[in-house]
Amino acid sequence: WIRQALIGPWLRRLSPVVRVAAYVWRRLMWRTTFIAVTGSLGKTTAKELLACILQAHARTYRTIGNQNGPHLVELNVLRVRPWHRYAVLELAGAAPGMMQRLAPLVRPDIALILAIRRTHSIAFANLDEHAREKSHLVRATSSRGTVALFADDDRVAKMADAATQRVIR
Repeated sequence: WIRQALIGPWLRRLSPVVRVAAYVWRRLMWRTTFIAVTGSLGKTTAKELLACILQAHARTYRTIGNQNGPHLVELNVLRVRPWHRYAVLELAGAAPGMMQRLAPLVRPDIALILAIRRTHSIAFANLDEHAREKSHLVRATSSRGTVALFADDDRVAKMADAATQRVIR
């Protein structure tokens, strides 16, 4: 709480600078495979499990806790180092425009989209709007990347229609 109260206002003021720095830093990390995880529920658990599996094979960075909001994703991108083979980042899309802002910044090599449900976010009028917001991650995924979609959710499964990347269900 103290860190948020003290650093939060400074971070908000410096947000444009941090965003540009994170954007440039991500492009410099071309040897690191970026994996973005989003969905209405299970993001943190999926991120932790995936990172643990990858950590057994190579150095892996993961989002700290569930820091998946706009300013925090930018900071997590800046924490990735050249020696990390993988970076598993958790991205929230809890409000309109949030994923549209985060996805191009991260530009994942692999996107994992979990179920879309009505959970703690009431910012969307319906689940279709929520799915549309999450679909920005598919469009931002590298053209040579892979999109893994939760096939049991019809809204998520439909995202395969717009994907030009390799799709795994």
